[in-house]
Amino acid sequence: MDALHVFWEPAIGFVTKWTAEIIVGLIFASVTLMWGRLKRFYLWLRKRSNALDRARRAINNPHGLWVFDAPISETRGPGKPPVLVVANAKGGVGKTTVSANLAASLASRLTRPILLVDLDFQGSLSTMSIVEEVRRVPQPGQPSRAKRLVGNSLCALDLLEMPHATGLANVQVVPAYYDLAQEENRVMLEWLIGDRDDPRFTLARLLRSPAIEQHFGLVIIDCAPRLTTGTVQALAAGSHLLIPTILDGPSGEAVAAFISQVENFRGAGICPTIEYVGVLATMQMPRASYAEERRQLEDRLKDIRLPNGIAPPTLLPFSLPASTDIRRAFGRGIAYSRLTGSPAARKVKQAIDALASRVVSVVGLPTQPVAPNPGPAPTPPRAPNESKRTRENFGELHQVLPAE
Repeated sequence: MDALHVFWEPAIGFVTKWTAEIIVGLIFASVTLMWGRLKRFYLWLRKRSNALDRARRAINNPHGLWVFDAPISETRGPGKPPVLVVANAKGGVGKTTVSANLAASLASRLTRPILLVDLDFQGSLSTMSIVEEVRRVPQPGQPSRAKRLVGNSLCALDLLEMPHATGLANVQVVPAYYDLAQEENRVMLEWLIGDRDDPRFTLARLLRSPAIEQHFGLVIIDCAPRLTTGTVQALAAGSHLLIPTILDGPSGEAVAAFISQVENFRGAGICPTIEYVGVLATMQMPRASYAEERRQLEDRLKDIRLPNGIAPPTLLPFSLPASTDIRRAFGRGIAYSRLTGSPAARKVKQAIDALASRVVSVVGLPTQPVAPNPGPAPTPPRAPNESKRTRENFGELHQVLPAE
């Protein structure tokens, strides 16, 4: 027994010591693991709290959520190809009609192709430019091309492969679809909470890449009638801005408010060098007089004070008349080439050509010789009872365009 006690007691001591050490080790490991998890949870909670605080500051920013954070971008300043943004915060003013038909008028003048970009999820420009629905609507489960463009999921070479052909040899279009709206919201929210790099210059970086510069001579962006993610990206990428509007009181207020927002973006460094092509009156009824409305809008524009000696946009001296020919052509291609029948249709085409000449002059686009215009078709004799008011149709247009 004495011998047993001699071995038993050291064995009990050895087992007790190692058991205690194992228990202490397990406790230490458990505490370390728990501490690591608690630390990670704390850091996650702190990150979420900072993200919510960032979003709260952006939403409460009196100048708007898009300008609360100073942009950091190497893409600020003028670039090539020129980017013409057609935008207005008010809908129903003819932005899509202007974008599509302006591209059609410029197609025969420019030496390089024109890229149309549809950044309105309703896809009106896409419908107007691409007749076949199977080519315009993305396949099930596939994102639209405008969604990929805004979401920064492609490179410049991808952009070269994205555009669809239109009915015009020198014009291509990046189509939009309804999934663009959700993507714009997702990009904005991810940026607000700090989960995404600055998305405001996504489009600018793409359009100012050497591959795009070498291929396209002009980019025309048709924007949504809201300050969506796509519209902000377009303004950041834009070199020039054209603002279509109808002539009435509320639309004049909308133009002034939109210019104020653009200047707010300019001051924040989002679009510091964007230039105004002008404000274009659209959808003018042929037998109506808009002299008073034009005067009121001109007065509004004169009252706008821009910093650093920048000239405010002016109301262009010609208007785009309302046209049944354009409405009838919707979904059958761009209407410009069909504006050859009635005198009213030819007046609309003349107005579009006048706008194209203005864009060429302001933007400084290189052009190629255009085949001489054979002239308008002979005007049919006027009926004896035609009124003086009818003869004065499109009077405003005649002030700057040759009468037939």
